[in-house]
Amino acid sequence: MVLVLLTSLLGVSEWFPTTGPDRPILLAAIGLVATYGFVREAREKQKNLLAFANEARDRFAQVAKQIHEERDREIEERERSAAIDRLVYDLENNYSDLKKQAEFLRVPFRDLVDTSELRAQLNAVGFAPTDEEFGYILPRLDLDEQL
Repeated sequence: MVLVLLTSLLGVSEWFPTTGPDRPILLAAIGLVATYGFVREAREKQKNLLAFANEARDRFAQVAKQIHEERDREIEERERSAAIDRLVYDLENNYSDLKKQAEFLRVPFRDLVDTSELRAQLNAVGFAPTDEEFGYILPRLDLDEQL
């Protein structure tokens, strides 16, 4: 565009009149088209930048939500794991007397505890262990052979 304006102003171009009343009209038309192109390009850039900003905002919001959900899940898992460890500790303490009595009477401790009843009691107190968690609890109580 600059080249066209420069050649037309200098009168180098043969199609462009070097003198006469058409010259200012043609210069004005070229200036108008150049200004329109510049403004249109600026608006398209702005529109593209806004679209990019909206998409980036949505993606960042989605990623932030995923991060928060993962952190919440990790916290819940840690809390659940700590609750299981406290539960196992309490059960070990409660069963310690029963284990001593079973040893004294020479009766296998595993025969004295019904694991299905233990699971039902855990459910009754509001702690419903998954199969994986129950599989973690039983060996800690020396009941792993009654699965």
